[in-house]
Amino acid sequence: MIYILRIIILGLYLGLTGLMGIIISLLRPFNPSNPYAFARLLTIFGFKLGGCKFKIKNKSGLIKHKPCLYISNHQSLFDVITCGAMVTPRTVSVGKKSLRWIPFFGQFYWLSGNILIDRSNKKKALKSMDVVTKSLREKNISVWIFPEGTRSKGQGLLKFKKGAFYTAINAQVQIVPIVISSYDKFLDLRKLNAGNIVAEVLDPIETKGKTLEDINDLLNECYLKMNDCFNKLNDELAKKERPL
Repeated sequence: MIYILRIIILGLYLGLTGLMGIIISLLRPFNPSNPYAFARLLTIFGFKLGGCKFKIKNKSGLIKHKPCLYISNHQSLFDVITCGAMVTPRTVSVGKKSLRWIPFFGQFYWLSGNILIDRSNKKKALKSMDVVTKSLREKNISVWIFPEGTRSKGQGLLKFKKGAFYTAINAQVQIVPIVISSYDKFLDLRKLNAGNIVAEVLDPIETKGKTLEDINDLLNECYLKMNDCFNKLNDELAKKERPL
């Protein structure tokens, strides 16, 4: 019962903030500051309605490196709230084209200047990534990408796709990895106190001087660091929740 009620309330809250986001975006369409404004609205009550506590480790790493490419693991729709709490001003994200069909949120997502890509069409997807590269180089914005390409749904950190690293190398910007602890193990929306979420901002990874021949090495470096951090955060939460 708690789960159903919570999902309904969170859905209504997402719809309401999405509607407010549409209004903001209509007043200043495709402005890269819109996602930050929406994120602030969304996270005012998002964690409270979800019944969970959220902590960011090394939060200062979010504001030092701009423009940059943020990458993070992607677990569920709840990432809208978790990642929203870490979005910095003038940061847009890259999402699936199908997102635009989600009532209110999807329309806001498009109007706010986020970049939608058609993953079913490789040629169009690569063209969209070139738009991301141009935005990083010329518009003084940062971009947030989920390199797994899809939600992991409790399967740990999935294999990374190359798009984010292709973009970072072409734009010659730093990559700032962000790791979020497991929802599957430590977040249960069926409980009144749903659990704890911890995110950690890792040290930036430089791409200046790298070429497209370095994509695989860069991808592997980011994956290993993020996977190690993911396991570390989960171990820390497990010890914290383990009864004495």
